[in-house]
Amino acid sequence: MRPGARFGRVQANAQGYRGPEIALEKPPGAIRFAFLGDSLTFGSWSGGNDTTWPHHVLETLRAASGGASYDYINAALPGNGIGELTIQFLESICKFRPDVVALAPAAGGSVATMTPEDADAIAQLPNILAAVPELGGSVTARYGNIDYQTQVTSTAADFPIARNWPVARGTFFSRGDVRACCGAGAISILYRRPNGLPVRISY
Repeated sequence: MRPGARFGRVQANAQGYRGPEIALEKPPGAIRFAFLGDSLTFGSWSGGNDTTWPHHVLETLRAASGGASYDYINAALPGNGIGELTIQFLESICKFRPDVVALAPAAGGSVATMTPEDADAIAQLPNILAAVPELGGSVTARYGNIDYQTQVTSTAADFPIARNWPVARGTFFSRGDVRACCGAGAISILYRRPNGLPVRISY
């Protein structure tokens, strides 16, 4: 958007992004977020900037962190796909040196436009610690003769790094495990509980 422009309740900051003013240089100790996406991330044209989900993410973090410093850029624009987001990051957003980058590109129908290969390419960009795809869905978990419907998230080996979630017990799957499973189609995961009985998850 044009820097400083206002469209109804949508206000662009001096950088041309929807959201609060943000300096190019990150304040010492601050954690900076950058949100890139389409209209879902940009938010409603009839609502104020404080109605967008990136704004609520930062407000939730501030309330839960006990005084930690956060700022953010909502650089989303309606219709932006992964190609536009990649160009935008390289040409505009990278210079703000964000600590966390959230990508929510537009999708056509039920087909997502971002692929695991895109995440691998993003991970090679300057200042990126990790980039992981995530796709959630319903699965059936079987324990003995009991079936249970639950939710799982498909992701990549660097997920604990991106989320800063250390593994409490055991080990997380590796990039080699991912390569071994690629192209397998329907996947069944089998693991054993401490009592020796297996749990199978198929999707």
